Amino acid sequence: IQRYPVTHSEYLQFLNALVDQDERRLAARCVPKQGDQLIYGHLAGGHYFLCPDSRGERINPMAPVAHIDWFSARAYGRWYAACTGKNWRLPTGLEWEKAARGVDGRTAPWGNHVDPDWCAIQGLEAPVAVDGFPLDHSPYGVRGMAGNIADWVLDDFDWCPTVGTTFPSIDSELPGTIRGGYWNQRGANVHLAERRLMLRTERSSSVGFRLAYELDKEGV
Repeated sequence: IQRYPVTHSEYLQFLNALVDQDERRLAARCVPKQGDQLIYGHLAGGHYFLCPDSRGERINPMAPVAHIDWFSARAYGRWYAACTGKNWRLPTGLEWEKAARGVDGRTAPWGNHVDPDWCAIQGLEAPVAVDGFPLDHSPYGVRGMAGNIADWVLDDFDWCPTVGTTFPSIDSELPGTIRGGYWNQRGANVHLAERRLMLRTERSSSVGFRLAYELDKEGV
């Protein structure tokens, strides 16, 4: 599983690669939006770029991307898999939880004592860089699973373990599953077993994603 969630910088590479490949319609479908408002700037040539947010503040390119739906996250996974030659995809809920909680089923990435100052869940006006809050790391070194941005994941009905792939067509009206804490959540409670549901076509300032891939028999 990726150590960090996908950042704005990485997601812009994806969108602009689609533009360069004459996949502008898909890029327009996947660009982060808040309602009908684009989160990114759009150049006349078709490329996207980071512009100030709705508060006039500069967006940190190393902050996690948000305001994308489940389908856009999957599209990024397919593109990244093609770029790297590995079968990258969204992690299943169980894979995500194992990466966050280890073998002992801990409440938070660092253990069972919950300290809201150790992760990005309180008093923030926007997500921070993915390498912020260094105490928010799991036993495997995965970062930002208790705070900053929550992750889209695959659920049981999205995944076919016998063939090791996602089903090609998923009903958009079914809810998708969200895992992890996020920067603007209410309260200071953290429990990594918690699941939230959101329509797969919905977009939120608190939801992004990270990818995972299966190791081959040689472990690479």
